[in-house]
Amino acid sequence: LVGGIAHNFNNLLTSIFGFSELARNALSEGHPATKYLDQVLKSARNAKELIEQLLTFSNRKPSPHLPVSLDRVVSRCLKMLRSSLPATIEIREDIDPSCPKVEADPGQIEQLLMNLATNAFQAMEPEGGVLEVGLHCRPPTPEERERFPHLTAEAYVCLSVRDTGAGIPPEVVPKIFDPFFTTRKRGEGTGLGLSVVHGIVKRHGGEIYVVSSPGKGTTFRCCFPCAPSREERGVPTPKAKPTAPSLGGSERILFVDDQPAIGLLVEEILSPLGYRLTRTTDPLEALEHFRRSPESFDLLITDQLMPKLNGLALIGEIRRLRDDLPVILLSGHHGPASSEELDKAAISAFLPKPISAATLLRTIRQVLDA
Repeated sequence: LVGGIAHNFNNLLTSIFGFSELARNALSEGHPATKYLDQVLKSARNAKELIEQLLTFSNRKPSPHLPVSLDRVVSRCLKMLRSSLPATIEIREDIDPSCPKVEADPGQIEQLLMNLATNAFQAMEPEGGVLEVGLHCRPPTPEERERFPHLTAEAYVCLSVRDTGAGIPPEVVPKIFDPFFTTRKRGEGTGLGLSVVHGIVKRHGGEIYVVSSPGKGTTFRCCFPCAPSREERGVPTPKAKPTAPSLGGSERILFVDDQPAIGLLVEEILSPLGYRLTRTTDPLEALEHFRRSPESFDLLITDQLMPKLNGLALIGEIRRLRDDLPVILLSGHHGPASSEELDKAAISAFLPKPISAATLLRTIRQVLDA
């Protein structure tokens, strides 16, 4: 239900953003209407963030998590916070870089920390204060083990966010993770920030709790299970990597993408390494190139979503002329087609956008050398 609502709202917000920006750009600097349009855009951005929070809160399906060093995620997030929080907030960090990795989604951990930091900042308005962020690996305290009986591992990676604000009244503490609960004035908060944080921690197999009392500030503590070691996961220790093969070549590549800038980018990447590139923004033109000389190309790289003819349809037409041509399919949508369609088209590789030069070059060589 939330996903459907978010989809419709995002369609509406696309028009609000787009036409507001067009109107804003059409006005001269200093025009009296610019301040009104700026408020429209600000409200649209707030709506976008609210939808993202709703989606995060409603996402009950566990997403694939990878072993992540939380110290790097936290340090990166603190850099962003320093540039966004007012000078009245002093940020102190106590981060142990030797903490074990955690199986996590870095984006959700960043959102968790940003939400907790925002909550702390609001608790210290307007005077300001100290925001302290800690990250350590430690065994659960006796109180934590009693409160959360399933915390049975020897140690957990614990993230703490402390503020020197007014604190939370005891009668409010049991409600703070409830969706839409807020102690702020009407219109100043959605009441989703902490419920989103709670959901993120739970989806990572962790626990979160708060320690607070009026006049003594507030501390949120999140305990995450450590990622299993390579030995525990049955993954062998990697051997020394051989010398990286050359990523250049002299093969002839037909590149199709309806975005001219992407075609130019790919040409700038491939041509200096010796590849001979024929690029076009028109899939029908690409098909005509290929019809004239099917043996003149060693590889096809095509986008999926294009006008006139999509990528899979173009591949199908080219397969009628030559069924052994290697193909790399690109897409700005991570799910451009079903796995059955991809298998039927005999795609050599699929690359979701955005694509780094290194990934593109490596994939090209892997496909051509297969």
